Amino acid sequence: QQQQQQQQRRWQAGLAARRWWACPQQERLGPWQQQQQQQRWQEQRRGLCGAMAEDQQQEIRLADYTAPAYLAETIELDFELDDTTAVASRIKYVRQRDGEDLVLNGEAKPANMVLQRVCVDGKDLAESDYKLTPLNLTIPAAHLQAESLVEIDVTIEPAKNTALAGLYKSSGNFCTQCEAEGARNFMYLVDRPDNMSRYSTKVVANKQKYPYLLGNGNDVERGDLDDGRHFVKWVDPWPKPSYLFALVAGDFAVDEGDFKTCSGKDVKIRIFVERGDEHKTAHAMQSIKRAFKWDEERFDREYDLEQFNIVAVSDFNMGAMENKSLNIFNSRAVLCDSNTSTDADFERIEGIIGHEYFHNWSGNRVTCRDWFQLTLKEGLTVFRDQEFTSDLNSRVAKRISDVKLLRMAQYPEDASPISHPIRPPSYVEINNFYTATVYEKGAEVIRMINTIVGVAGFKKGLNLYFERHDGQAVTCDDFVKAMEDANGVDLTQFRETWYSQAGTPVLTVSTSYDADAKTYSINIKQSCPPTPGQATKQPFDIPVAVGLIGAESRKPVPVKLAAGEEGTDTVVLRLTEAEQTFVLHEVSEKPVPSLMRGFSAPVKLHCADLKLADLAFLAAHDTDEFVRYDSLQELAMQILQGGATEGIDLLVSSLRNVLKTEGGDKMVLALSLTLPDAHAIAESCETGQADADAIASAVSKVNTAIATELEDVLIETYNANNLVPENESDGDAAARRALKNACLNALASHPEPAKARELAVAQFEGATNMTDRFYAVLAVRDLDCPERKQLLDKFFELFKHDRLVMNKWFTLHARSDVSDCMASVKDIMGREGVFEITNPNNVYSLVLQFAKNFSVFHDKSGESYKFVVDQIIRLDKINPQVASRVAKTLTNWRLFATPWSSGIKAELERLAAEKDLS
Repeated sequence: QQQQQQQQRRWQAGLAARRWWACPQQERLGPWQQQQQQQRWQEQRRGLCGAMAEDQQQEIRLADYTAPAYLAETIELDFELDDTTAVASRIKYVRQRDGEDLVLNGEAKPANMVLQRVCVDGKDLAESDYKLTPLNLTIPAAHLQAESLVEIDVTIEPAKNTALAGLYKSSGNFCTQCEAEGARNFMYLVDRPDNMSRYSTKVVANKQKYPYLLGNGNDVERGDLDDGRHFVKWVDPWPKPSYLFALVAGDFAVDEGDFKTCSGKDVKIRIFVERGDEHKTAHAMQSIKRAFKWDEERFDREYDLEQFNIVAVSDFNMGAMENKSLNIFNSRAVLCDSNTSTDADFERIEGIIGHEYFHNWSGNRVTCRDWFQLTLKEGLTVFRDQEFTSDLNSRVAKRISDVKLLRMAQYPEDASPISHPIRPPSYVEINNFYTATVYEKGAEVIRMINTIVGVAGFKKGLNLYFERHDGQAVTCDDFVKAMEDANGVDLTQFRETWYSQAGTPVLTVSTSYDADAKTYSINIKQSCPPTPGQATKQPFDIPVAVGLIGAESRKPVPVKLAAGEEGTDTVVLRLTEAEQTFVLHEVSEKPVPSLMRGFSAPVKLHCADLKLADLAFLAAHDTDEFVRYDSLQELAMQILQGGATEGIDLLVSSLRNVLKTEGGDKMVLALSLTLPDAHAIAESCETGQADADAIASAVSKVNTAIATELEDVLIETYNANNLVPENESDGDAAARRALKNACLNALASHPEPAKARELAVAQFEGATNMTDRFYAVLAVRDLDCPERKQLLDKFFELFKHDRLVMNKWFTLHARSDVSDCMASVKDIMGREGVFEITNPNNVYSLVLQFAKNFSVFHDKSGESYKFVVDQIIRLDKINPQVASRVAKTLTNWRLFATPWSSGIKAELERLAAEKDLS
């Protein structure tokens, strides 16, 4: 019984921080959860993801990696889907080392898996011939040949799998989620990423209930059975690890399309959605075709099968999953139309679809040898999807958005007790490393390599990587080696630091100008704070992109590393030592330095030479659009950090100049109007110094000043962008709406917001798309006025039957600053048929967003903390992955001063003491 309890805790644990671009702030629990991990089963034997310890947990270390003792060459699966589902596996194992037992992973929970039969090479084994534990099935070596066929039959109950991991049944459909270790919930196998096998899968189910039976690869056979059931057999010719296995069965509406690859091959594309949602698939279909074409043109990657299927399901813990040829998506990552989805939804969906498809090569055809190499597939594929979105939309706006996410999600992680490198040296639970560090920082590491070797060199290196390792499970070192060999560069220091050292490097920059010699010196010191297990760090290899803007001419000054050479607007300095001085030559006038252009490395920058006036200067005159944006943000941040006691006039004048810019990228202008929020200010504070009330007051003071001083230009800009030009492209329309709505949102902070209320109501009533409708409600969300209730009620009546749009309505309530916010959230949770606590999307949109409502959540009474912890405890019994994501909002408590820190800590202690917590 104790073993069963320990095993149940293990499958319940695991964190849902998996698709950062698709979900709200995907993160993990804090260090206090490590104490709870003592309750969980971990691996003990040789290798990774092999046999499980029966009486203790084990730290898994990269240094201890050993290849599997047995590899599964082929896997044949038969599924008979029903309330009690029968799964029969026939796996050909090839021995890699003599004398070792075959240890198979398999977990009774969460789908109540029951072993029915074990057969080796045609001989049924008695129970005494093998060893069965709650987590493993071990077949002694004496029963095995050099090559053996192992047949195992089990039964499972998918409908009882409320954790939505492995094979589960939800909303009437069968669905799988196997990454990282879900396959072991419905069969016994060697469940590790370096065990790559060729799969064939036969799925049998009631034809009327489940007319569509989907699997990996190509469907090669189908037919009807005499008892009202039917079957489909799927064969995937490409070897893959078990985490990429997928199965879906249900009754769906289908959108069908075709794509002809660069070699002339026809691919059938199908998108499966719940009936009634078929009118929302057009954008997803266009996005997948664009992704096919883009990957061919940008990276020479052609699709490799005859079919490509996407399935959208309502109950899915993550954003999406890249299973070979059968991508499974959370419905909010597929479904959209202009009436129910914002412009941001359209871009987000395009990016997610691209990301999952790009995994076909960077993750599927070439996968990671072990889970320590997770960033090999995820960091690379995030970089690829970022480039995809940048090429199809505003590159600068996309870069700004990606950096904002990195700073808000990954930088705090780097500064926390659970800081880790993008390739961690050890883990206790692999699900804890689906993090912003592995994903977002991992993408920045890939981007730095792209900067160092150049765009053409990166493509050459990537092609070499795929050619060398197609069909293999490899390491981060293999990827970097391909880049080195293709470009003749030495990336040893780069690899040894960025892949192995945790923390965010800090660059301290000082400059000096010699007017007589016409030289400009840039001194850069790098440091990196201590992180767990790494008290000291070796210097990183950091590409620092630099430009110069003339202080008098206000124009770019050519950058020359040597006298007489041709100057450029931007030069990339390679910082490889703890301190280096770079001298630029033939600098004709004293410049203002433009540092970290394009955000060339994931570092923090301190330059005492850049005063507030210099930041305002760069915001107005820098030719690098990212630095221009970032200088304005830094100006606002320094003012807010100072309590908004000085500098507001400079910020207001800078914003006026931004809004008056002729011909600027309207999406970037809109982003410029969105200044650092209270969360960003708190994260910038020293431990124990964040005063929630003072932070909220400073933010309010700055926003009020902007709305008051810039009321005329905000209204003027709003009105100009409320007009729809003829023959406007979709991208231009989205940018125009973004700027218009940013102005409306800014106006709502006016101390007498009558104009904002008037514009919001008019915009809502006249809206022809969800973007304008949603942002009209958002403008009055924090105002205690009749228009707020009026628009929220109208929004509900318009969309109460659309589950996805209702998530937006939940968020509007949860993030409101009005005094009855928590009462409103509680009321919504009690509405039967409106809110479902078993649906992850509902929870993320209401409970998680309430926990991110800075001013309400950090009310001094502590009632909000108690409410959120109550929900976490409740959720933990239903879906621990969802509970863990909500709990992450409590883990930065050390930043805050008393009473906020003590209030959160007390609730964390209550949560940690909860009996049977996952």
